[in-house]
Amino acid sequence: MKQKEAEEELEKLRQSAKTAVQSEAKKGELEKKTFQEGARSLQALNPEISIAADMVSNYKTEAPHYTGESRSGFELRVVEFLFQSNLDPFSFTKIIVEAGREAVGVGEAYVKWVNLFKRLNLTVGK
Repeated sequence: MKQKEAEEELEKLRQSAKTAVQSEAKKGELEKKTFQEGARSLQALNPEISIAADMVSNYKTEAPHYTGESRSGFELRVVEFLFQSNLDPFSFTKIIVEAGREAVGVGEAYVKWVNLFKRLNLTVGK
């Protein structure tokens, strides 16, 4: 009788050890899992702001003899203000405002959603 009880106790210990090993293996599998979707971090929600300018200058050594367009000078053709920001982890926007001599307008503006479906992105805008 004692031998049978000892065998049953030993079998319970084996089952307990087997269950513990399996649960540890499952934990290890969960820890090894990596996500490949490429979602951007929410830390990058602050917008990027840039300024770009197109300008021309020239210098003539005999400036008093030149008038109008041919004289020495500096010309600022256009200034661009660029705003770019993540809207959420899966989309971002880019807006470019151009200011020229004649007018101010939106040169480019769009929103891009990434990974709508596997390897499918959507861009909407001008």
